[in-house]
Formats: sequence, structure tokens, C-alpha cells
Amino acid sequence: MRLSKEIVNDLDSLDKDLPEVPDGDKERLAIWQQRLFNRLEWISLLMNNDRIKLNELRRYFEPLIVSWYKDGFLRYAEESEKEDPNKFKELKKFYKSLTDPKTPESKIKKKLRKLFCRFCS
Repeated sequence: MRLSKEIVNDLDSLDKDLPEVPDGDKERLAIWQQRLFNRLEWISLLMNNDRIKLNELRRYFEPLIVSWYKDGFLRYAEESEKEDPNKFKELKKFYKSLTDPKTPESKIKKKLRKLFCRFCS
């Protein structure tokens, strides 16, 4: 639980730092993005290795990782970072585990099925 609180505080700190990056300052923006991607890599490593075990925390982080991956990493990471299988390996692995339709049933699919089955009679 303490670790999760530290992660959330760290992400909040990153969120507060973004407005301080002046428009057009590509170098500072790139540094901020790398900090974000490194935090996402760290969270993904913890999730991939079951270091975050509380289901409530996992449910909290999983959709955030999917969103940040699609809206942040895929849009703003360098092409070399996206293509190199050794860069941000844990983030890519965790994202794939959540969204890959080739897996027997992705976690996102399971969540959606559970959600909609509540309304089934």
C-alpha cells in the first residue's frame, strides 16, 4: 500500500510539473516525457511481477496504463523507443497483457464482460 501511495504521489508531482514547462521548450518537455515513461515502466514492472497485489489498486492502475500508453507513449515516444524491444519492455509487456485480443481473454475484456453481465438477467 505504501508503495502505491508513493507511485501516486510521484505521478501527481509529474502532473504538477507539466504546466511549468514553457510552450515550445522541446528539451524540457522531452525530459518530462522521459520521467513519465520511466514511471510507467516502474509501475508496469511492479504489476508484471505481482508486487502490487491489492485488486483495488490493480484496477486503479490498469486503465491508467492503457490510457497513458496509447495517449502518451505511442504519440510522443521516440520511434526508436517504440521499436526497440528492450526499451520500456515492462510497459509494453503490461499493456499487451491488458489489451492483446490474442490472449485467451484479456483483462480488459474480462472487466467489460463482468460489468455488462451485471445487467444481464
